[in-house]
Amino acid sequence: MPRRSTVPKLDAFWVLNMVWLAQAIATFVQLGLVEYLEDEARSVDEMACHAGVESSRLDQIVRALAAFEILKFVRPNRYSLGPRGLSLSRNREVSLADYVTVWSSQLYPAAARMCDQVRGTRTAFDLTHGAPLWTFYSQHPGAGQDFDKFMNRVTEFHVESILRAFPFGRYRSVVDVGAGRGYFLKQMLERFPQLRGTWLDRSELLDAGRATFSGSSSSHRVNFVCGDFLSAVPAGADLYTIKHVLHDWNNELCSQIVGRIAQAMRSDSTLLILEAVLDEPGDVDALLHLRSLDQLIWTGGRCRSRQEFATLLAPHGLQIRDVVPTGVVDIQVIHVTKRISDAARATHSVFV
Repeated sequence: MPRRSTVPKLDAFWVLNMVWLAQAIATFVQLGLVEYLEDEARSVDEMACHAGVESSRLDQIVRALAAFEILKFVRPNRYSLGPRGLSLSRNREVSLADYVTVWSSQLYPAAARMCDQVRGTRTAFDLTHGAPLWTFYSQHPGAGQDFDKFMNRVTEFHVESILRAFPFGRYRSVVDVGAGRGYFLKQMLERFPQLRGTWLDRSELLDAGRATFSGSSSSHRVNFVCGDFLSAVPAGADLYTIKHVLHDWNNELCSQIVGRIAQAMRSDSTLLILEAVLDEPGDVDALLHLRSLDQLIWTGGRCRSRQEFATLLAPHGLQIRDVVPTGVVDIQVIHVTKRISDAARATHSVFV
């Protein structure tokens, strides 16, 4: 059954002009004014003084944000955070502030080159910033750290929904492929004490990964492996997880990553792909299509449907056993197993 449409009722003129609102939000975050308004309402002059900017220009931004309930008009010339602005604060458990940083400095400038990307062979990010994403991050460590902080924030938001959606308690060993700062792996190990984990990611993230586990009750159950998942993945674990990684890659490289994981898996291992699952034609889930566009300009990747995932998995002897919803629109648990031949099936039971 098609999913319910999430398309907002805005005509093209409104959609085009919403970019000014997005930039106003980014500016307000960059000036550090979100947290400044958390405790009490402030005047525009007070905000301008705090941020070191000119009051009349800031006034235009404040009025626009109030018109869309990012800010709330309290009394003449005084504003507080509005209901739609609360998630912008870095003091909130679930905060968009790190995404705003990446969006405003990396994604928004690249979006203007989307047409050039479609006409050519380089990503809009590459055309704008002078290098493909991962090369750019190696050359500009600060930008890479902004990206890693954003991804860690996303994981913090997703982790409870993921851990409730799937029975991780039946496994003894897990390899988290592209583990980033290690927050997801840490939560798995702390929630399920029988698990031993392997962190796999690039060497630039090793210190951040170790810092995540520092002082943790699960620190003695994690092994850190620096490596390139396009080349090799640690072998022999019960469970492999890969979260919000495959959407970064085109089909050819995505297939290569999946192939490395398949080579590492035992016949009874499980792979969990934790990704958005795009609607099939005829369904409408507008947010996921926007997520797919940001992957297009950012990495040259894409969000994929269940059938597209199945097509990538099949050449490597893998099959989708189930797709488990998490309650979060942009992540589902794709439960993958190795295929077993009819002859082998008579003497081997499919695990879990």
